[in-house]
Amino acid sequence: MFENNIGIEDKIELIESSSTKNYFREVYSSYLYGNYRAAVVSLWSVLVCDAIYKTRRLVDLTNDKWAEQQIKSIETSQRQNSTKSDWELKLFEGFYEQKKFIGIGEITNIRDIQQKRHLCAHPILSEDDVLYTPNKDLVKSMIINALDDFLLRRNYYGKDLFPVILNTLVENSEYYATPKNIKPLISKYCQRVTPGATYQIFKEFWKFSFRLDDEKSNKHRKILHIACIHVYSEVKKKAELLEKIKDDLDYFEKVSFKSPALAHLFSFFCKHPDVYKKLSPEFQTRVREYLESDEEDDIQPVYRIATMFLFDNAGEYFKYVRKSIEEYKLDRITLSQIKYILEIYHDYQCEKDVYDMTVLYASKATGFEDADNRFDLIFSDEVFNKLSINQLENLLAAFEANGQIGSRRRSAADKRKIDARLEKLKS
Repeated sequence: MFENNIGIEDKIELIESSSTKNYFREVYSSYLYGNYRAAVVSLWSVLVCDAIYKTRRLVDLTNDKWAEQQIKSIETSQRQNSTKSDWELKLFEGFYEQKKFIGIGEITNIRDIQQKRHLCAHPILSEDDVLYTPNKDLVKSMIINALDDFLLRRNYYGKDLFPVILNTLVENSEYYATPKNIKPLISKYCQRVTPGATYQIFKEFWKFSFRLDDEKSNKHRKILHIACIHVYSEVKKKAELLEKIKDDLDYFEKVSFKSPALAHLFSFFCKHPDVYKKLSPEFQTRVREYLESDEEDDIQPVYRIATMFLFDNAGEYFKYVRKSIEEYKLDRITLSQIKYILEIYHDYQCEKDVYDMTVLYASKATGFEDADNRFDLIFSDEVFNKLSINQLENLLAAFEANGQIGSRRRSAADKRKIDARLEKLKS
């Protein structure tokens, strides 16, 4: 018997509510011992209890209006008549009609379980006042249906979940300031959200990340934009949701061209260039014109770094960055930006391009202090230990070619570091 029913026992362990799980073990125990009427009667009670649990969870987590109304209605009904049970099936009908949590097949099976419950609990007066007794196979079928159709399903939340996620991120901003901590939160919630609600939540994060200029958005924009990136990863799993973006271009193209909202928008496009490509030619032209603007004071270095989405391949991107460095349009590169480039192009063998770019950047110093700062980047372990013999030799050549590098107070010490590293590599 154990082997024949191991599937049921495994499923019992997947029930989310610990109370439901314990109650259901009583149902299963009655079935195993042949108490089929008791199993059916208690099975219905367990289903009802779990429906209440799921309804309360909707209220607690998202202030769902339908769920709140159901709980109030049930409490009122029980105060007026504690034995009245007409609300029980109505609750499941709501999960079917209002929440779309279950379909026609599931609600049909649930209605059948309720009917069998009544037959098992009440004598049938027209048949010598006997109690209905279901057979073993029928009870097993009802147990499996109850598990698959309702008990094992996790609550699905709607777009009302957005403020819950937003408040969680904001109220725990110190923890979520570490980007890797955000993805598990988004994944946990999105597995409980209907596709349509996921799309609406994505739109809300888009607005807070790239459009609004209020205090909350400005203070937490980095966290919000990373959350937006992860929510979009869930949106991408559904082709029909991607099509929705094309219908909402006016919404997605309404963004702020102020810093830092624009910097985070560029970062989003680098992670998901497919979104940028879906936007109108007019919007794309505006982005390119912004980068080509003569008002160079407004073009921060990060905007020229986070431009991978503008190019069809890594080679075109690095050609653009090198040109920006040579024309002194890109006059500041940080270690975090180098790591970012490597992260975006992690599927490509572009390490040589990255470190060639870094060496070129160092060689274009425009002053003594600027040269010190650029060589501080060169001498960071994440860069210096990755440089090739050829790249190190190009650095040494810059000491002769650029007086701002070769005439510095630090020049001799910096050259010794490079010479020592070269000697080690050549030996």
